[in-house]
Amino acid sequence: MKLIQGKTVGLAILSYKSPQTLSKTLENYARVHLKEMFDDACVVFQSVGPKDLAVADKWEYRTVASGHYLGVIEDLRLTLENMRTDYILLMENDCPIEPNLSERDVRAELEKAVRLLADGEADMVRLRHAWRPGGSSNAAAKYSRYYDVNQLSASWQNAEKLSNSPQWVKKMRRLLFPKEARHSIGRAVYVEENPHLCFPDDIRKVGSFYIVDSAVFPWTNQPSLIPRRFLEQSLVRLSRVQQGLVNMSPDDLERLFNSRRWDSEHFRIAISKGIFTHTLKA
Repeated sequence: MKLIQGKTVGLAILSYKSPQTLSKTLENYARVHLKEMFDDACVVFQSVGPKDLAVADKWEYRTVASGHYLGVIEDLRLTLENMRTDYILLMENDCPIEPNLSERDVRAELEKAVRLLADGEADMVRLRHAWRPGGSSNAAAKYSRYYDVNQLSASWQNAEKLSNSPQWVKKMRRLLFPKEARHSIGRAVYVEENPHLCFPDDIRKVGSFYIVDSAVFPWTNQPSLIPRRFLEQSLVRLSRVQQGLVNMSPDDLERLFNSRRWDSEHFRIAISKGIFTHTLKA
């Protein structure tokens, strides 16, 4: 059954020279029949090898591949050229589903995310699990370096060590590093019980989602459901930004996205409980 009537939703998994990680991730997705929830699903390879293709074929994923590696902008270009859906869940190959979530849980979360975008409430939805993110996530820890936690979220899982610095030290950090402090405000959604009340100018609540202004919430490479139109516009903009930067790694998508325009355009980033975690590549 489609996630939303009248629109199409695709799943694009970016993978580069890590067939073992991809295999574990796709096996994890099969547990909840994730692929079957989408109108289209593919693995986007650069510098693809026989083992990569064998993994995708085993789990019956369509493949898109280039002969050699050209960086993350090429990933976006390949995805957009080969997937025509209205919305695309864009993610890397090391983001399994949080193990406590059932097929019903995952579908319900995806349906709500797509509906939020279709209703025009947000420009993208981040779907990394808010309290069990996996890997080396330190979003909540960074927030606590600059701000006291007003009321710890009832869902807090102690996945990160929060700062115990005194209030005056945090105030001094905000004065000395105003940009870093402002960019940490969005991370309140991961630790505060009511982040929209703590920062009403930057965060609002819509149903089970928090909508955060991009001026206080930098881009990070995590599973995100994004309208095709937004990705197309981003590809043009990122290509221009990359041309103006020197010593630029082709993998540095976060640096590319987090330009002045990211702050000034006030994109609306939705956060909910989430679905996916993060593991180290095998």
